[in-house]
Amino acid sequence: MFALSLDSAKNVAIVVSVVFVVLSLLSAWLVKNIVMKLILVAVLAGLALGAWTQRQNLADCADKAIAEFQTAVQSSGSSSGAVTCNFFGTDVEVPAP
Repeated sequence: MFALSLDSAKNVAIVVSVVFVVLSLLSAWLVKNIVMKLILVAVLAGLALGAWTQRQNLADCADKAIAEFQTAVQSSGSSSGAVTCNFFGTDVEVPAP
């Protein structure tokens, strides 16, 4: 049987307590880094998705503008100028081709 004296039990308890405190600080630091990385990945993926959908909306608007210009030229012989599209809340003018 393994027997401890009172003094050695106190010393073992102190060492175990210090080890657990160090391990808890280390795990808190690791979890913080992992969570920060996950948050950063989520934010960047959201921005990429937003830019992709806005790009698609801008391309659709430009295609629509070209079709309108072609229809205007066929019906009246002249185009009416530029069409305004929206990209992240900013107006973008699509000039007549």
